[in-house]
Formats: sequence, C-alpha cells, structure tokens
Amino acid sequence: MIDADQSICWLATTRPNGHPHLVPIWFIVDDHDVIWIATGADSIKVANIALEPRVQIGVAGGGAERDPGDVVITGTAEVAEIAPSEVLDRLETKYGWRPDDEPDPDIGRIAFIAVTPTRRVMGAAETVD
Repeated sequence: MIDADQSICWLATTRPNGHPHLVPIWFIVDDHDVIWIATGADSIKVANIALEPRVQIGVAGGGAERDPGDVVITGTAEVAEIAPSEVLDRLETKYGWRPDDEPDPDIGRIAFIAVTPTRRVMGAAETVD
C-alpha cells in the first residue's frame, strides 16, 4: 500500500474547466485502506470532488527497507461532514490535531475526504547486481 508514516500526500482533483488542482495535504489511512483527509469545507478540492469524484493521490516513499517506494493511487473520493472516531484518533496521533465540530481558525468548517483506492502504481527502485 503506501507509507502511512509520511506526513503529506499530494491530492489531485479536477477543476470544472478540466485542469488539475494539485495540493500537498495531511492524510491518514484507516484499517480498510481508505485514505482520509481533513480540509476546509469550502476548499477548492471539496468543490471539485462534488463535481468529479475521481482523484489521484501521490505519496513519496520513505526509504525504509520494507517501504513500498513512491506510490500513485487512483480512487473515488467522497466528502463527509463527520469522520469515524478511528480517523479522528489517527489524525490526533499523527499530527497532534483533532478536528471537532468547531470551525478551525485557519480553514473554517471542516470536511473529510475519504478516498477509496481503485488502482495503485508503485515505483520502488530496484537494485541490479
């Protein structure tokens, strides 16, 4: 899958004019391999997903011995107003931030993007002797 210890992923959505919108953002992976992202409810990425739920996510490999390397995931995104407690717990553990019902001072109302992978491409380098 992906190196869930990486601090950011790159989320690509599609703008209404067909152009890509690519942003670095925090993420966690749940026990079902769904990738969760917390973001502003009024963000461009949330508006884009409402029109076109197909997205891509890129995560750089961490270089550890059993790391899968760089991964690009194609998936279907859904936007939710609330996230399961497991997701909130993992965000708090990983980033020291637990989104709640109150607007965030930096991004306002919070929305959660859940990306269900439909395809994975792994680009780990191979060593040739």
